[in-house]
Amino acid sequence: MSYKLYKINFFLKNDIVQRMIITFIEGFLTSIIVRLNSTTSYDVTLIKSVFFGAIASGISAVLNLALKLINEWKKK
Repeated sequence: MSYKLYKINFFLKNDIVQRMIITFIEGFLTSIIVRLNSTTSYDVTLIKSVFFGAIASGISAVLNLALKLINEWKKK
Protein backbone atom coordinates (compact mmCIF):
# COMPACT_ATOMS: atom_id res chain seq x y z
CA MET A 1 0.00 0.00 0.00
CA SER A 2 1.39 3.38 -0.94
CA TYR A 3 2.05 6.08 1.62
CA LYS A 4 -0.88 8.23 0.43
CA LEU A 5 -3.34 5.36 0.71
CA TYR A 6 -1.98 4.56 4.16
CA LYS A 7 -2.55 8.18 5.28
CA ILE A 8 -6.09 8.22 3.83
CA ASN A 9 -6.89 4.93 5.54
CA PHE A 10 -5.47 6.23 8.83
CA PHE A 11 -7.49 9.45 8.47
CA LEU A 12 -10.77 7.61 7.79
CA LYS A 13 -10.30 5.33 10.81
CA ASN A 14 -10.06 8.34 13.12
CA ASP A 15 -12.99 8.49 15.56
CA ILE A 16 -13.56 12.20 14.97
CA VAL A 17 -13.71 11.75 11.20
CA GLN A 18 -16.13 8.84 11.50
CA ARG A 19 -18.42 10.84 13.77
CA MET A 20 -18.24 13.82 11.42
CA ILE A 21 -19.27 11.67 8.45
CA ILE A 22 -22.12 10.07 10.39
CA THR A 23 -23.36 13.47 11.59
CA PHE A 24 -23.16 14.84 8.05
CA ILE A 25 -25.26 11.95 6.73
CA GLU A 26 -27.78 12.28 9.58
CA GLY A 27 -28.14 16.02 9.03
CA PHE A 28 -28.45 15.59 5.28
CA LEU A 29 -31.13 12.92 5.51
CA THR A 30 -33.04 14.77 8.22
CA SER A 31 -33.01 17.97 6.19
CA ILE A 32 -34.27 16.11 3.13
CA ILE A 33 -37.11 14.48 5.06
CA VAL A 34 -38.22 17.73 6.66
CA ARG A 35 -38.00 19.75 3.44
CA LEU A 36 -39.74 17.13 1.29
CA ASN A 37 -42.66 16.97 3.70
CA SER A 38 -43.06 20.76 3.76
CA THR A 39 -42.65 21.75 0.10
CA THR A 40 -44.18 20.98 -3.26
CA SER A 41 -41.45 22.34 -5.56
CA TYR A 42 -38.12 20.59 -5.90
CA ASP A 43 -35.26 22.55 -7.44
CA VAL A 44 -31.55 23.30 -7.08
CA THR A 45 -32.22 25.71 -4.21
CA LEU A 46 -33.71 22.89 -2.16
CA ILE A 47 -30.67 20.68 -2.73
CA LYS A 48 -28.30 23.52 -1.86
CA SER A 49 -30.11 24.33 1.39
CA VAL A 50 -30.12 20.68 2.43
CA PHE A 51 -26.43 20.31 1.59
CA PHE A 52 -25.39 23.42 3.53
CA GLY A 53 -27.50 22.38 6.51
CA ALA A 54 -25.75 19.02 6.58
CA ILE A 55 -22.34 20.70 6.33
CA ALA A 56 -23.23 22.88 9.31
CA SER A 57 -24.14 19.76 11.30
CA GLY A 58 -20.83 18.13 10.42
CA ILE A 59 -18.86 21.23 11.40
CA SER A 60 -20.71 21.37 14.70
CA ALA A 61 -19.82 17.74 15.42
CA VAL A 62 -16.15 18.37 14.63
CA LEU A 63 -16.01 21.46 16.86
CA ASN A 64 -17.65 19.64 19.77
CA LEU A 65 -15.25 16.73 19.49
CA ALA A 66 -12.26 19.06 19.15
CA LEU A 67 -13.31 20.90 22.31
CA LYS A 68 -13.65 17.59 24.11
CA LEU A 69 -10.15 16.54 23.05
CA ILE A 70 -8.70 19.91 24.09
CA ASN A 71 -10.31 19.65 27.51
CA GLU A 72 -8.97 16.12 27.97
CA TRP A 73 -5.50 17.28 26.90
CA LYS A 74 -5.58 20.16 29.41
CA LYS A 75 -6.39 17.75 32.25
CA LYS A 76 -3.20 15.75 31.62
